[in-house]
Amino acid sequence: MLRFFLVAATAVCCFLVVDRAYAPIAESAVMSLSAASSLKSLDDKDFLGMGGVFASKEKVNLKTIVFDVEENMNHNGAVKLDLIIVYTQELVNKLSEMSSREYFRRKRQLKRDHPDKIKIYQWGIEAEKSLSKPIKIKHDTNALTPLAAFIFADFSSTGEHRHLVPEALENIKLVLKENDFELEQSDSDVEKKKKEKEGEDNDDDD
Repeated sequence: MLRFFLVAATAVCCFLVVDRAYAPIAESAVMSLSAASSLKSLDDKDFLGMGGVFASKEKVNLKTIVFDVEENMNHNGAVKLDLIIVYTQELVNKLSEMSSREYFRRKRQLKRDHPDKIKIYQWGIEAEKSLSKPIKIKHDTNALTPLAAFIFADFSSTGEHRHLVPEALENIKLVLKENDFELEQSDSDVEKKKKEKEGEDNDDDD
């Protein structure tokens, strides 16, 4: 009986020593599992909203714009044209519902109300057939990630006269017509993608 108690006491002591020795490891494992469980519960919106830590995909990749002015643009009248880089979802929602006429009417107040949430580039295009050189778009080193880019043009005809720049495009061409304007992929982007495809085809042949 005495031997039994001695063996039992020794086993308990060994368990306590082992338990204390591995306690930090066990605690670390529990914390890791807890963190993993928390991350698993996040959806894509949570990742994109965590201060850019997990979000790497840029929403605005625009680098250059070319203006292609056709004959009789805006019935031979000049056109004001704005590119707006937007940094909050609230403004994305607002601008996506505005016509160009409403935007230009509210432009000054938008700048006053959201001085750090939008960046505006503006041009005045004369009614003379021409094709401009590529205009470089310089993005601010802003702590916020740009969420969208809109283009508004003040044509005299009725209509929305608004385009959302597709996030995949780096170089665009704006074709200014008699009653509206079109947004197209620029020739430089087309050539770039053509060369990339030719390179992929050559790799496949190898």
